[in-house]
Amino acid sequence: MNARFIKAQKQQTKGRIILAGTAGAGRIRGAIALAAGMTAAKIAVLDTEGMANLHSDVSEFDVLEMSAPFTTDKFVAVVEAAEKEGYGALIIDSLSQAWAGEGGILEQVGKLTASKGNKNGVWDTVQPQHDEMMNRIRKANLHVLVILQCKTEYLVADTPGALAPKKIGLAPVQRDGIDYGFHAVFYVDEPSQVATCSADHTGLFGGTFAEILTKTHGEQLRTWLESGVAAPAVATPEVKDVKETKAAPPSGNATALFINAAQVTTLKTLLTETNTDTLRFLSHFKVEKLENFPAARLDEAKVMLESKKAKASEAPAPSEGTHNDNSGNLTEMLKARNIPFTEGAEGIAAKPKFTDNAAKAFLKEQGFSWDAKGKAWVFKQAA
Repeated sequence: MNARFIKAQKQQTKGRIILAGTAGAGRIRGAIALAAGMTAAKIAVLDTEGMANLHSDVSEFDVLEMSAPFTTDKFVAVVEAAEKEGYGALIIDSLSQAWAGEGGILEQVGKLTASKGNKNGVWDTVQPQHDEMMNRIRKANLHVLVILQCKTEYLVADTPGALAPKKIGLAPVQRDGIDYGFHAVFYVDEPSQVATCSADHTGLFGGTFAEILTKTHGEQLRTWLESGVAAPAVATPEVKDVKETKAAPPSGNATALFINAAQVTTLKTLLTETNTDTLRFLSHFKVEKLENFPAARLDEAKVMLESKKAKASEAPAPSEGTHNDNSGNLTEMLKARNIPFTEGAEGIAAKPKFTDNAAKAFLKEQGFSWDAKGKAWVFKQAA
């Protein structure tokens, strides 16, 4: 090991902020105000609560509403889409859904435990999904402000002439240690909307800070985040076979993160022309329906389908009397999904990553069965 210590220098970075509190505390208003001060670029809001549009008076922003199931891969897809669309900040309201919402981590753990009859190995299967989501958020090339719900409890304080109940927020609804890698964690009180800072790596909000969050606080954060030496450039992974296209200008007051109705129709047409199974297509892109297909990956999907269409038109028709099985198509689909496999006289043995649930679902749909002895998904060729 050839390691040496070097002089520490603060580097410029993108903001990572958490706002936690009970319903009605004003977390989303505070997050929008902070984001408006942190960036001069567009602000995106991922809305799982259906309430973001009520706060458009705070500052201009684009909104994307997400419906259940709240699987972690959908949050990752939104972060990537927001980056590609050139947003300066992304507000996630709320990330608690990925943990305790419908289709979230806890529900997946419960279903796997019920199917197995015990919890052995269940968390080893599900936890990597959460880790991948959090790592993607922390490494995002834009400011990310995460809103968390809090467990709620009511305290009854004895005041002169009456018993006044007060709603207080307890622990955030998320995995323990969620604040790791974030620059500041604010707890917003209801109904005062006053924020206190429980963790502060910026030095701006520690001690006795107790204020309603405003754009000015965001501007202070921006100054701190942009001070220091430039961070080293991080190489972004290349997407193969996808032509670079200029983003379309925004329609109305929002830039779409999902494809529009006309683009849905285009994909449906291509799927029909190429005889592609829609469910398998969606599984490949980890999307539940075409209407939720990320705009950032539309070109990739069209190139894939157009290529399949071109190959089909060039392929010679099978000779009369010959038997054309599906093994060739199957191996091509495995290659397209980057699923490792071997092919022998008896059939195909696929070995996807242990955490790749989408690949496992695809293999089941194709008729593969799990071979515990060989530790592979096996498809036996017909005799």
